[in-house]
Amino acid sequence: MNNSSLIPEKVPELWFTDADVVFQAGSKLFRVHRSILSARSTIFNDMFSVPHPDSDRIVDADGSYTHIHLPDDAIDVHHFFLAIFDASYFEPPPSDQPTSVVVSILRLAHKYDVVFLKRRAVAHLNVLFPTEWDGLWKLMIENDHTTAADNLSLLELAPAIEIPWVLPAVHFLLATTSINLIFNLEAWNLLEASIQRNCLIKRENCMSELAVSSRWIWSHTTAPSCLSVGTCTNILGLIQKMSGIWKVVSDIPSVFCKKCSKTTQAKCYTSGAQVWDGLPKLIGLGSWEDLNSAKKSFDN
Repeated sequence: MNNSSLIPEKVPELWFTDADVVFQAGSKLFRVHRSILSARSTIFNDMFSVPHPDSDRIVDADGSYTHIHLPDDAIDVHHFFLAIFDASYFEPPPSDQPTSVVVSILRLAHKYDVVFLKRRAVAHLNVLFPTEWDGLWKLMIENDHTTAADNLSLLELAPAIEIPWVLPAVHFLLATTSINLIFNLEAWNLLEASIQRNCLIKRENCMSELAVSSRWIWSHTTAPSCLSVGTCTNILGLIQKMSGIWKVVSDIPSVFCKKCSKTTQAKCYTSGAQVWDGLPKLIGLGSWEDLNSAKKSFDN
């Protein structure tokens, strides 16, 4: 159903009865304080300084307010406004934040020039998409990395915001993601054709390098002290047949015995590190030195 045909719905936690402006995004309504938005955002400050073509003056039981339509996604606006009006909602690292929330807030913090939120969101991305192999490896084996949809969104957002150092991790994760899954995501369909094309080229390059560095899989055997030879041998055969050790790397502890899991993860770690070292150049981003320098400059 088209959002335009839905009855607008108030968002309770972002409906302040003493506030003087109501934003509508999709079918969601947010009644908030323009003074706070003006103080946080130069864009909103400018918006309130001149008559807005998509605004109406409305009077209800709680007083008068200005009604403004926003072109942004309602979910993005929800997270963005909560981050502004609820100080506990989006705290800086080391607090954990879902990547989808970080991306939503970053997208609108950049668009509406809310500097403190932009910097906080980037700080979270630095944790979620590290520039050190040990950091990404830890996230991968703990199955604590981001979703493919989040990664695809960053293909467009990261260059726009000039945070290229998150992209090696993004491309590495996409290279280990099923192409069928990628093609079936709405986030893929929303990307421009040029971004899709570049993504596929870089994904293929990453996969080729991973295939070369992971040739050990063809001669890999169960550990000498394997605790379940039959099961581990069968699983290893399936992985060799599908040539997909990197697509199941986070599942290694659950499909192999403890001994085989340890030896297999060790080989994955080493072969992944080989690709990681040259990944920035492989995807056209220069060197790790360049990326870490840009990251340091942003932090300062």
